[in-house]
Amino acid sequence: MDPIVHYLRHGRHEGRSTNVTLSAGIHTDEAAIDPDLPYVVVGVHESSKTGAPIVGLDLARELAQTYNVIFVTLRDGPLVEIARGLFPVVMVASQNKADNTMFLDYIAERYDVKDAFFSSGCCGAFLYPMSAGKYRITCLIHEFLEYMLPDHHAVLACDLLVFSSKELLKSWQYMLDSYNRDPDTVMVLPQPASATNSRRMSKAEARKAVADAAGLDIDDDTTLVLGAGQVQIRKGTDIFLQIGSQLKREAGKFVSVWIGEQISELELSFGVYFHVQIDRCRDENGVCPVHFEPAGPLYPILMDAADVFLVTSRLDPLPNVALDAAARDMPVIAFAGATGLADIAEQGEMNLIEVEMGAVDEVIAAIKANTAQPAAGKRFAVSGASMSSGEGADRQGSRQRHHVDTGVA
Repeated sequence: MDPIVHYLRHGRHEGRSTNVTLSAGIHTDEAAIDPDLPYVVVGVHESSKTGAPIVGLDLARELAQTYNVIFVTLRDGPLVEIARGLFPVVMVASQNKADNTMFLDYIAERYDVKDAFFSSGCCGAFLYPMSAGKYRITCLIHEFLEYMLPDHHAVLACDLLVFSSKELLKSWQYMLDSYNRDPDTVMVLPQPASATNSRRMSKAEARKAVADAAGLDIDDDTTLVLGAGQVQIRKGTDIFLQIGSQLKREAGKFVSVWIGEQISELELSFGVYFHVQIDRCRDENGVCPVHFEPAGPLYPILMDAADVFLVTSRLDPLPNVALDAAARDMPVIAFAGATGLADIAEQGEMNLIEVEMGAVDEVIAAIKANTAQPAAGKRFAVSGASMSSGEGADRQGSRQRHHVDTGVA
């Protein structure tokens, strides 16, 4: 049967791609192209306003000062509209390697591109076929290999691999060794935390705003414990809820808040069990030990109001929410080996307290130790490390390991 006839009879109704349908994902603003500048490709694996896509967008913005940027994403989303306002060529490509040859042919026929940068190891569907051309390809690795499908594309196809932390490099090392990757083509380049305090309002103002908006009982004696991110098992939101439950049993007044998109109670891999946990841990008045706030405009205010930030993730390469907390001189507590934050702390850009994975007792002890109430503007020592007491103090990062002797052999 003629391929065109077959497509008209069957493929069209099945939603199969053609060059015509794929071309609809190409947006070009010829007037924005500077003929005196070279071209560069910057690719992201999706178009959400989070994590690696934002890193890719920021990289493209920097390169746009000296290059005509061809911005490529493998999935449509809110970032696409932003990119179209910034770059002369924007492509919503495919997650299918064969489909992406059309986009690569389009680039090769029109633009003299020598370099390409991808913000995630999940861009293999584009960067792998691209490696067949004469391009220098750099890939930024932001994912732990443990939660990715085995993907050798980045290892084989890229000229340079850039890891955002030593912990991430450790995760990928066995695959790099398996494919005899040249160590000189692999590097670690930690993402820096903000050099300035990002606080928008005083802690007192922020706490009042949070109390009014969320209906929470927050006073001067309250320790506000914050977590953030989409509710999911990788983020360890269930562990945060467990910590909130334990804090209710501790002496003192604690308010625990998680801000982020909630998971459906019908989602079978985690949501069902998480909502059961929420229901079972309510007190006699039906109050949950953690207040769950939907993602939205209260986020920066909560950041300004909180006393300590918890990263309860089981694996989380470089959570931007922790960087936001660090930019407010807030102590950050995380599980050792679960993030790449240690590199930032070792550079003196974050007050990081690491505890053993899943050790709720150590988290509780670290919260208490790092939310004491010293005189304003003073610094105080905890386990030999200096921690900022808040507003008016100079930024001084540190990393410490917190261990609690529970008396159990």
